[in-house]
Amino acid sequence: MSITKEDMLAVLNAQFDEAMYQLRAAWPRYESDSWPTQAEEAKQWAAATAEDKPLTPFISKLYGERTAQGIVETFEVFVGKILTRATSYNDRSASMIALRQAKEKEIMQSTDPTTVTWSF
Repeated sequence: MSITKEDMLAVLNAQFDEAMYQLRAAWPRYESDSWPTQAEEAKQWAAATAEDKPLTPFISKLYGERTAQGIVETFEVFVGKILTRATSYNDRSASMIALRQAKEKEIMQSTDPTTVTWSF
């Protein structure tokens, strides 16, 4: 029984899913689900002048709750941490997505899909 392009795509996609899962595994799912909101509010806040800071309801609430739990840092430091994490995650996930897309194309163009290799 020969391995088809569809078989190789299924393996590629399963390994990609696992790699993306591992990338986020250090954080609880519901926390990482809030990252887009955190990142957007943090970007807007960091880009604004001191006189024109936007409302940041989610990260302001999160900052207040963290402070109440004993995490002592300025709001500016907190925003910086959010932006650093967002950039790091986005960079790594973009690399993995690009690799998956490139290997998908390579598999589809290959006469022998078993020769296509990758590592996430």
